[in-house]
Amino acid sequence: MRVYDCILIDDDRWALSDIKTTMPLETVGFRVAGEYTCADDALADMAAVKPSLIISDICMGGTSGLEMIAECRRRGYAAEFIVISGYSDFAYAQQAINEDVCAYVLKPLDSAESERALRKAYARLNGLTNVHEEDRQHTIERVRDYIRKNFDKRLSLDDVADTFFLNRTYLSELFRERFGKTFVQYKNEVRIEHANILLTTTQKSITEIASLCGFDSASYFALVFKQITGISPGSLRK
Repeated sequence: MRVYDCILIDDDRWALSDIKTTMPLETVGFRVAGEYTCADDALADMAAVKPSLIISDICMGGTSGLEMIAECRRRGYAAEFIVISGYSDFAYAQQAINEDVCAYVLKPLDSAESERALRKAYARLNGLTNVHEEDRQHTIERVRDYIRKNFDKRLSLDDVADTFFLNRTYLSELFRERFGKTFVQYKNEVRIEHANILLTTTQKSITEIASLCGFDSASYFALVFKQITGISPGSLRK
């Protein structure tokens, strides 16, 4: 899993500690590259640290979190933002939305809500940043291996994208780029490959084989089988 650098900004040191305790940063794929109690200090280091994710309180002494985000946008820094606030005032949320922040999380931090915010940020980073070719290759190989090991389970594009914390559009593009086919086409070809083996080496019924290969019904299995092989499952068995 690719790891992205993040920085934390809050003028309360206890709050910084709470962020690290409550938010599963490392689990989701983030590494803390800096902690700041002042937005101006964070801005001064931004060009050198180049964080992919910035987690910041809104209301701080001096430059506010939203002012800091606006300045980052003005300077052209490519980062995702999660803003944290003890205020549920809609005006703050509205301004955060206008700055296109990834998530708006209220204090006291909730672990489930924090994890959702981090996963959203990770997905946006994977889908919107220029990933090096080596990373792209590694990602698609991991997804390919996952499909080949789990072909008999429910495998939608959204399910697999969530499993690997990827943007679904980005994952779809990776399949077209690497295999010249859609995610569904690749998944079905893997399933039919295994169905071929079961049809020619076992006496299991076509309905059983359809289920063992991840198809919801024997009729859909037969349709996909013929589309890929040109013949019906029954004809192959004969």
